[in-house]
Amino acid sequence: MNKEDLIQKWLDHNLNPTELEAFKKLEDYPSLIKLDQELAGFQSYKMDEDKVFDQVLKSIESKKRSSGKLISVLSKIAAILVIGFGIYFYTTTLDTTTSTIVSQQKTMVLPDASEVKLNAMSTLSFNEFNWNDSRDINLNGEAFLRLPKEKHLT
Repeated sequence: MNKEDLIQKWLDHNLNPTELEAFKKLEDYPSLIKLDQELAGFQSYKMDEDKVFDQVLKSIESKKRSSGKLISVLSKIAAILVIGFGIYFYTTTLDTTTSTIVSQQKTMVLPDASEVKLNAMSTLSFNEFNWNDSRDINLNGEAFLRLPKEKHLT
């Protein structure tokens, strides 16, 4: 029997007594025995394939759940932002209203630097958001308007 076959049978633990004697006479015998003794400490990890497969499936399921949570959180954030922008837009487009009570006078400056002096029991409202497009003023009562020199009524 040749050297490679003996070594292969020895690795498979399949030597009969005569082959064992022939193996011991090989010049590589001491090195092979020493190598076998050193490798005895290196045992491979025995794993249960079914258990590992179940762990992988659980990991995949947890990733799916976490992505569902992420979508839920992102949709909540988006809803908050939409509501916030809606409130901001609504409040900025509201009319600005100023009123006076009995025996009170109030001075206010309009967005185009015009000055309005409200007399007692008067109310003035205008839309500051739309001022460049439409300079509509609603006045109930008495007021004195002072326009800047460069501005003209149109």
